[in-house]
Formats: sequence, structure tokens, C-alpha cells
Amino acid sequence: MSEAGASRPFIREVILEDFMSHEYSRVKLAPGLNIVLGPNGAGKSSILLAISLVMGQSHTERSRRLSELVRYGREQARVTLLLDNGERNGKRPLPRRSDVIRLSRVIRSTGDYWFEIDYRKADRLEVVDMLRDLGLNPDNLLIIMHQGLVDEFTALTPQERLVLVEEATGISGYRRRLERALERLEGVKAEEREKEKQLEQLRAMEDQWRRLYERLEERRELEGRLEAVRRELAWARVARLEEGLRRLEERRRELEAEEAEERRKAEAMGAELEALRRELEAALDAGDRGRVLRTVDGIAYDSAERALADYRAKLAGEEARRVRREEARYEEELREAREEAVGERPADVRDLDEVEEELKVLEAKVKALGDLPGDVEEFYMDVKSRLEGVGERLKELARNKAMLVEEIGRRMEVWRRELDALVGELNSKFSELLSAVGAAGYVKVTYGQSPSEAGLEVYVGFKGAEPVLLDPYRQSGGERSAAVTAFLLALQGRTISPFRAVDEFDVHMDPSTRTTFFRVLHGMFKEEKGVQYLVITPGYPSFVDRDAHYVVVQKVGGVSAVGEASR
Repeated sequence: MSEAGASRPFIREVILEDFMSHEYSRVKLAPGLNIVLGPNGAGKSSILLAISLVMGQSHTERSRRLSELVRYGREQARVTLLLDNGERNGKRPLPRRSDVIRLSRVIRSTGDYWFEIDYRKADRLEVVDMLRDLGLNPDNLLIIMHQGLVDEFTALTPQERLVLVEEATGISGYRRRLERALERLEGVKAEEREKEKQLEQLRAMEDQWRRLYERLEERRELEGRLEAVRRELAWARVARLEEGLRRLEERRRELEAEEAEERRKAEAMGAELEALRRELEAALDAGDRGRVLRTVDGIAYDSAERALADYRAKLAGEEARRVRREEARYEEELREAREEAVGERPADVRDLDEVEEELKVLEAKVKALGDLPGDVEEFYMDVKSRLEGVGERLKELARNKAMLVEEIGRRMEVWRRELDALVGELNSKFSELLSAVGAAGYVKVTYGQSPSEAGLEVYVGFKGAEPVLLDPYRQSGGERSAAVTAFLLALQGRTISPFRAVDEFDVHMDPSTRTTFFRVLHGMFKEEKGVQYLVITPGYPSFVDRDAHYVVVQKVGGVSAVGEASR
């Protein structure tokens, strides 16, 4: 393993505890190509299933109940991956300080489960996001293909297949940026339609209010009758705002006191946590597993309590700040209201609603005399201003739409150029691989009106036949296996994930085809540095490669046993 030994594996070791037929197995994986051998039913596929579960693959959870994966008669199963996080060219793959990351998943016989990252509980989203930063999506069957998924790949729609390929090769960002631009364009069009409706409505309103405003000019002298009430109305608004401001101040003080209390609780929990951490260090030094577990549970509980106190303090603080902003708004409105209020403040200011009601009565009387409401000018100016604003907004939307159309054109061109280049590379390698097993084929992208309609079609022909569309019905099992395997191998040079796996891709192949593809696999992993392959096969290789790592799985007395193959 001289050449591969210079690189580092993505997964150093897989540890299975009471998982399916594995009582306790440690599967060491090397850089480059790892081949898992063994008879059917020995527990080979359990290794890949375990890896997928720890990585958060949802496909495995949909296909079976998790409780079924716990070894019969046991309370729980634990699967652990030791991920190599050593520096590569001065940089660690994952933003963590340790050279080895311990990623685990615990499954209870009750069906409950949880993830752990370096012994700390984590949720599935945290695990999946961590791995996706490396381009590893365990749900992409082009990266991890379980037993039987060859047929699933052939049954995918062209659109689904293209999405998987884009993600596996790291060019999905072009589609996402294009789709976001299209979504923005649809948003602009929707707003444009809404603004056009508003424009039509405002034009009708503007015509109505303009006529009223012209009449208003004829009766300005009548407004003097309402001056006193309006003056009182201004002071009533001041009183309303003052009362509201007082209530806000009281609420803010309550929230600030609550925040201080929760901060005090969090500090107290912090002291308890520090004591528990010292207890954990003592337990670890003493090798007392029970004491370690109890202390870890205590740390988890106190951490949660401290986080809850911090969260409550945060909420109280945020609410206090929100109330303070509301106070500021009230203060500004109060300042404006005081500026609007003229004359001496009445000793007994009536309620705002009462003053407004009287104002309405007076305005009704004025109207009965043939006058118009005093806010005609305000409404007219408001409608006129809104009309001008909507007109300006429509002009701005037209400019935005034109820019988005131009942007979409550029992004569409870039996306298609990347896809066409990818398909060109795929076709060259795909055709070469199929030719080695006496077949022919090609792949092509079909474009529709939108990115969601674009798809990837695969065509294959065997025994001199013209290539036809790959699907679950036109080809035999062996032909489908050969076609999908050739496609996967052709894609490897562009796949960005540091780990890839396939289970029993060769199960339906004839010996010659199987040997051909295994030779390609062996040659490929030597060319791609920094990539780790895991291949599971029920048969034995037709040749042995000193640079590959072989793992043998057998079942002895109902328990799976794992070991490295000897030459």
C-alpha cells in the first residue's frame, strides 16, 4: 500500500456494537479502495448500513424500523465512525481541533435514537450539515448506493437523476442561483400585477377626492367652528401617548428584572457545570464508567438548564429592548403630538375617543350644512402621493425585471455550459467503460422551459444493439448493473465527496464484466488521491491488488466476525 499509504482515509474505523448480526466488530478502513468480501448473510451490508445511519441518511430510516437494527435480546446498538480530521496541506477537513472525530449513533430497542459528536449529543441536522460541507450527502445514491438501489437508479426520472448528478459533482449551486433568480423574477411580476391593480384603484380614488378637494376650497372659513375641538383633540392625543408610555416603562422594568434574575440562574448553573466537569475528569482518571455516565448525564442536564436560563434571559432582554424601542417610538410620537398641541393645556383633558366622537358630530353638522369633512385635503394629498409612489414603483419594477431577465439569461448560459461540459466528460468515460464490456451508450441532458424540467437521460445498448433509454424494463438485471456501474465509474472523476460506497453492484454481472469493472475500480482509486472507496461484493476478486484493502466478513455461531484478508 505504498502509494495509497501516503494519503489519509476519510473513515479510519467503523465500530459496531450489538448492531444487527454484529456483537462487537471493528472494521478498519484504509485510504483508497476498501473491498468487503464474504458470503451472503455474513453481515457485509450491515457495515454500509451502519455507516449510512451514522451519517444521517434518511433512506435507511424510511426502509425499516430502527428498532429492528438492534441485536436480538439487547437494549441498544451503537455504531461509531472514527473520522480522520488530520491536516491536509495545512488545513483540517472539518473545523474541529482534534485529529480524530468520533461520530456515533445510538439506537434503542424502543426505537429511540440520538447522535453524538465526540461524546456530545447532536441532532441529525448538525451531522448532515457537517458532512455536506465536505460535499458528502449520504442520501445521494450516487455517493452511497445500497444493495438493490441499482434498480432504483434506473427507475428515477431524468429530472431526479440530474439533480443527484449536479449535487454529487458540486455544480448544483449553478442551478440554485438560477432558480433563485427565477423566483425573484416571479416575485417582481407578482408585485407588478398587484401594483397595476392598485394604480387603477388609486386613479378612481384620486378623481373622487380631487372633486371633493375643489369644493373644500370654497368652505375653508367654516373650519373655524371646529378649531377649539381640534385643539382639545391634540391634547387628548398627548394624554393617550403619555399613558401608553407610562405602561411601557413599567413593562420594561419588569423585563429587565426578569433578565437579571435569569442571568443569575445561568451563572449559578455555570458554577455547577464546572464542578461536574471536574467530577468527570476524576471519574475518567479513575476509569469508573458508571460514574462517568452519571456525571455526563448531570452535565447534559445542567447544560440544558443553563441554556434554558440563558434563553429566557435572552428572550427577556430582547423583549425589554423591543419595549424600549416602542418607548422611543412613543416618545417621538409624544414629542410630535406636543408640538401639534397649541394653546394652554386644559386642566381636565377628556378621553381621546370622547373628543373624536364630538368631532365627528360637529363634522356631521357641518356636512349637513353642505360642508365637507376637514380631512379632505389630507386624503386627497395622500391618494395623490400614493398614486405617484405606485407609478414610481412600477417604473422601478420594470427596471428590476429587465435586469433579472438579463441575469437569468447569463445564469442559464453558465448552468448549461457547466452541464454540457460535465456531460461531455461523462460521455467520453461512459462510452469507454461500456465498450470494455461489449456495449455502447451515451448520456444527454434534455432542457425544458425551466430548470425543474431539465433531466439527464442514459442510453445503453448491448450485444451490438442500438442504445435505448435505460429503465427498469428494457434491460436485463445484468445489463442494468453494468450500465449503472459504468455510469457511476464515469462520474467518479467529477464527484466531490471524500467517501463513496456501493453494495453488490456486481451481483447480476457475468464473470468477465465483473472482472472488467473491478480492474477499472482498482485503477481509478490509485488516480484519485484523498478519496476513500468502499465496495461490498459477495464473491471473491478475480485478482488481488496489493494497493487495495480487503476486509472479510463471516458469520460464526450467528455472530458476524470481521478481519483483514490475508494474501
